[in-house]
Amino acid sequence: MLANGTSSPATLELEADEVIVATGFRTPLEPFEELGLATIADGRIPAQTPFWESVSSPGVYFAGNATQGAPGISTHGAAASSTAVNGFRYNARVLAHHIAAAHFAGRADGRPLGPDAVVPFLLEELTAAPELWIQKGYLARVVTLDPEQGARDEGIEPLAHFVDAAGPPALAASVEVDAEGTIVPVVYRRHDGHVVEHVLPSDPLRRFDTPEHRAALAAVLR
Repeated sequence: MLANGTSSPATLELEADEVIVATGFRTPLEPFEELGLATIADGRIPAQTPFWESVSSPGVYFAGNATQGAPGISTHGAAASSTAVNGFRYNARVLAHHIAAAHFAGRADGRPLGPDAVVPFLLEELTAAPELWIQKGYLARVVTLDPEQGARDEGIEPLAHFVDAAGPPALAASVEVDAEGTIVPVVYRRHDGHVVEHVLPSDPLRRFDTPEHRAALAAVLR
């Protein structure tokens, strides 16, 4: 049995009328008591920004199961599940890039994309990118559409950050689950401070790079 976030099993002898309450994992916040971290869930989880930074103590970041304090957005009735064990590695990679850019001037310019490359690139990401499929509704592939610099692949970032952030015209592609439990590809278009959501067609084979999808995404760009 695993209880309270421990990593080794315990041997228990139980009486017939005894009850075990397995409370799950708990974030060890004791080292941060003097910082007065803002928390949720009755003080058990630190409240965080989309980049897993404490909302009350800038510069304090979290990884692993504690990142459930950054719930993301829920636009189709199904909340993001960013804290799944098999997805920590993708969040951690995004977090490492964010810390490098925010604190060590490590921001790299986006990769240029030709005018005809944006649609097939995003559809391929929606079809096969592990970050988008494991972290449904939380992580998104972002492409900026600067009038002067052209289209650039800006990598993976939290969808909630993209929706709220200012910046040049851009697209964010995300794999999401709708209220009926159907997996759908979604593209968010940001322009002049406004974000418009475009739900592309679903597909029983999870292929989002079909001619139908190419036409739908091309219409979003137009």
